[in-house]
Amino acid sequence: MSKRPTGAIIIRLARQRGLGAAPRRRLLFYFLFGIIAFMSTSTLKSKLRKEVLQRRQALGEDARAERSARIVERVEQDPDWRAAKVVCVYVWFKDEVQTNALIQSAWQDGKTVCVPRCGKDGEDLIVLHEIRSFDDLAPGAYGIREPIPARTRVVAIADVDAFIVPGVAFDRQGNRLGWGGGFYDWTLSRANEAKKIALAFSCQIVDALPTEPQDIKMDKVVCEE
Repeated sequence: MSKRPTGAIIIRLARQRGLGAAPRRRLLFYFLFGIIAFMSTSTLKSKLRKEVLQRRQALGEDARAERSARIVERVEQDPDWRAAKVVCVYVWFKDEVQTNALIQSAWQDGKTVCVPRCGKDGEDLIVLHEIRSFDDLAPGAYGIREPIPARTRVVAIADVDAFIVPGVAFDRQGNRLGWGGGFYDWTLSRANEAKKIALAFSCQIVDALPTEPQDIKMDKVVCEE
């Protein structure tokens, strides 16, 4: 059985509901415009991811480690970070800004440190767990170190005062481009008044990013310079 094009189905449904020719044409126009806009945004985001990731990878291991240390020092002096009692810090992976030193600093300052875990069937998209040692982590989804549920307690998203957020690219307005899975947008949309602090190397900053309604802005982006 042949499939009708989606646009033809929309017109048929509109005709069944008694819409005239002009309203039907407008409905089809808005539908097609939305599809084109979505495809354009998605394509542009994919292109930007590739370009920025190439720049980040080109930094080299030693440069990333040295610049990560400078970024951590800047975060430690940030008033929002210093005031936060419960923090959520991503566990760095591959060529991201490294966060081990920031987590250790938070423990030394008496902060409650939680890290994200990808939820399994029946759970939320992201689940936060308090960790008190790096031994509380093990490779999880995508090979990223995650908290071991049997060793750690769950922390409610609403209890977090500050989130340390990774990303592929950021712009000067605080917009963030992630990997496209929506994990952090989902989490941060439920974070109430928590501060959203992104970490990035300077090469990850662009003038402007394409955005969509579900994208969550950062309160600040901390770089090495």
